Formats: sequence, structure tokens, C-alpha cells
Amino acid sequence: SVTIGNGVTSIEGYAFFGCSSLITVTIDSADIAGLNSHSSSYLISYATTIYVKEGLSVGTGITSAGFTATTSDKDGYVKYTK
Repeated sequence: SVTIGNGVTSIEGYAFFGCSSLITVTIDSADIAGLNSHSSSYLISYATTIYVKEGLSVGTGITSAGFTATTSDKDGYVKYTK
């Protein structure tokens, strides 16, 4: 698992390339949650669960990858699953 902190504004395209064990991603950054492209697709390519801090807008980068919002088991976060 990995947590993308509030201060993160971008992620290099291949930063998470080959991270097949990365199945849970927590996003506290508005910039990363709001991505409208697949520029960080390696971050979520193997993920089955993404937690996005409540109040952040989610861009199409997450939804177009097949994730849908579900009931969250983590306080303060919206849970997206594939």
C-alpha cells in the first residue's frame, strides 16, 4: 500500500511501473485525486482499492480505470473499488 500525501502535486509517469503488489492506494492530495488522464495510471494499475480523502474531487483518471465508489471502511475517506 501507499499513501499519496497532501503536498504531492504530480507523479512521474513511470514512478510506480511494475509495482504489482501495490493493491491499496490512499490519496490525500487534491492534485492527484483530480487527475483527468492516465498520467499516473501505474499508481493504480494493480490497485483493487483506492481511498480518497473526503471533500476531494475525483477526476476521470480513477473512474475511467473502472473504479466505483462504495461504502468506506476508513473514516474520512471515500472508497473506490474495482
